[in-house]
Amino acid sequence: LYDDLPPDRRAALHLRIGRALAAEGGGARPAAAIAHHLCSAAPAGDLAVAVDYAERAGREMLAQLAYEEAANVFQSALRALDLGECADPPALRRRVELSLALGDARWRHGDMPRAALAFEQAIEWARRAGLDEALARAAHGLGRVKIERATVDPALVAVLEEALQRCPADQPGLRVRLLARLATALQY
Repeated sequence: LYDDLPPDRRAALHLRIGRALAAEGGGARPAAAIAHHLCSAAPAGDLAVAVDYAERAGREMLAQLAYEEAANVFQSALRALDLGECADPPALRRRVELSLALGDARWRHGDMPRAALAFEQAIEWARRAGLDEALARAAHGLGRVKIERATVDPALVAVLEEALQRCPADQPGLRVRLLARLATALQY
């Protein structure tokens, strides 16, 4: 029956269900259930609210060690953002944070190729938005998933060096982690 519904009708039903669950008391319901319905209704609903619930659900899932599910929810949040305006700085900042969370969830799940893609996307968006700390965190994450034994990856080395140059002075811990990643990348 669900598959026979037209997409706009499905989105409207998801929106009604998501709003009803949220109004019933979001704390009593898992954020994942609300996020699922609101993200499925994103074309017809409030993108910001859908993304908020999805981000909260993803963080809850990470805390519960449900890494694959967290990655799926973060991916849904990014798809919802694709439906809206994404060129303004707040939207880019949100994309970067969601991509970092997605990369982390995929890394924890053991999906290194897709984690690398998420971190690479975060790097690109952080550059575009001028978010130096986020760029450094994304480069660190990329180094965590891409370093291979007996191989020096010049592209990874370049990203880590760029991140070191742009790393904010008030983030010495992040700078140390970047230096360690760079040393490991160059070791081989």
